[in-house]
Amino acid sequence: MRRLRFVFGVFFLLAAVGQAYCGKITGLVIDRQTKKPLSQVAVCAYAEGRSLCNLAASDNDGRFEIGDLPAGRYSVCVGQTENSRPVVTSAVVPASGEVEIRFVLSPSIEVEGDSWLQGYPVFYQSFCASGLGITTVKLKAFGPGRVVHVQVLEGEGTSGRPIGPARTTVSFGGEGETAVYWSGGEVPTVPGNAYTLKLSAEPGEVWIPGVAGRGDVYPLGKAYFGTEARPHSDLGFAICEENDGLSTSYAVSAGRRTILARAVGQTFVARSRNILYASAVLTDATPRAVYVRFSVHENGPGGRQIGPSKGTRVAPNAVVSWLPGEVKVTPGKTYYLHIESFDGSRFYAFEELNPYAKGMAFNDAVGDPKYDIAGWIAGEISQADQEALFRHPKSIAKLALANPSFEQGMNGWALTKNIGAVVGCDGGVIPAWGSLMFGWTNRGQGENSRTVIYQVVKVVKGKHYSFSGSVYTDHVGGRSSDQRIRLVVNPHGKPEFGNEVITSSQWYATEGEWRRGSVEFKAEADTVVVGFEFEQRWSLDLCSLYVDGAYMEQIAEK
Repeated sequence: MRRLRFVFGVFFLLAAVGQAYCGKITGLVIDRQTKKPLSQVAVCAYAEGRSLCNLAASDNDGRFEIGDLPAGRYSVCVGQTENSRPVVTSAVVPASGEVEIRFVLSPSIEVEGDSWLQGYPVFYQSFCASGLGITTVKLKAFGPGRVVHVQVLEGEGTSGRPIGPARTTVSFGGEGETAVYWSGGEVPTVPGNAYTLKLSAEPGEVWIPGVAGRGDVYPLGKAYFGTEARPHSDLGFAICEENDGLSTSYAVSAGRRTILARAVGQTFVARSRNILYASAVLTDATPRAVYVRFSVHENGPGGRQIGPSKGTRVAPNAVVSWLPGEVKVTPGKTYYLHIESFDGSRFYAFEELNPYAKGMAFNDAVGDPKYDIAGWIAGEISQADQEALFRHPKSIAKLALANPSFEQGMNGWALTKNIGAVVGCDGGVIPAWGSLMFGWTNRGQGENSRTVIYQVVKVVKGKHYSFSGSVYTDHVGGRSSDQRIRLVVNPHGKPEFGNEVITSSQWYATEGEWRRGSVEFKAEADTVVVGFEFEQRWSLDLCSLYVDGAYMEQIAEK
């Protein structure tokens, strides 16, 4: 079974490399689940302001290097695939040094489909959501090529209410794979709730999906062959969800027709306050257009340009990215993504038959409301969306915590021992939320380091609460259990943390990624003490422990 929250990891490390005139960006691209390196992944870097793409592809070991870069700020990205959402981060390149970035990619949920079965007109697969909305579903099919209609249903089973529009795949079969996309907000979900994919062939036809040959590999869902439940089976599928640092404004899959143009574009409604990423499916024409520039404008063609343009090569996955603040937009307003060749030569773009209801495609400034450009547009996830990801399913009301993401240093927090600090990027780790976090990285030291960071919170005696936060651990040498974090609560309101008086979560060892942890409790006084306990049991070659994004809420009684 492969069930993951699609949360990307991006890590930085500065290292002196002599007196080179220019700096460089190096790094690694790996799969989160298998920890294996991913080869031939394109990594793009764009300098602040108007700029051209600096491009490298990862090698067989997953390593990449983008060299000869003038010092300054860069937006660095990996484009979306059928298995992952786009990833964007920023980096500062020194004049004589390097920045190392590690990209960790994966879908939210993935089940490998590798066996044959009898064809049916329709199949279903239930799953448990971990994000705020579905952006991608990838399927595998055997047998003759078929078009499949994909609809998300509410709840477990075959009769749930449809959520959002249906999507239609290209014809695929013979062990082939394909994906369909939704724009952000089209298929909203609630983390922890059950949903079901309805996967139907054209009227009068049957199709044969991939099925997990090892049986019930995804215990949070099950397959339906026709309308018959198969609790010990799962279809082969992958789902990407909106639960990482990017909010998707617009996403349309590879396209069913081509258009020849010197400039194309797409209107869309923004869902974030900064546009950080855009992509399009493009191919060469004759005479050949080598480079295109992407820019964002108000309203439509001819509207005021917002921020700088970014240039890249014509390619099936042409991607660009901006730094936060370069392209500021207003959620809910209409904007226009413009793509034009540098020299006036023409290129091919791909279009879908109107899957996006909030905008339309343009060909050389002429709009066509029946079509949308194949591409992707994303920006920063909002604070409201972050809180929706944190919220308990039985939440009644949020409680105010002092300085929950450490953006004001230690304000509001206390320590049992003077161990750890509030930091930004530290030891290759970047904060999960905002620009700061609390914790430490020890290299070859710190044996028996142990502390609790905590604060006192006013509550109502006798009521039930949930305290949660993002936790991160990693290590080199030893075992994962040699360093760990847990969430702790003293429901009696005293800063005492012996096991006989606290309520706690499990201990967490997250193996180099951010995870949400939580603890539920009943208040035994008018105040409670909540916090995080850190423990490093042995001296390791490397030990990293961090927390961020604390959140507390009253919940309904069990």
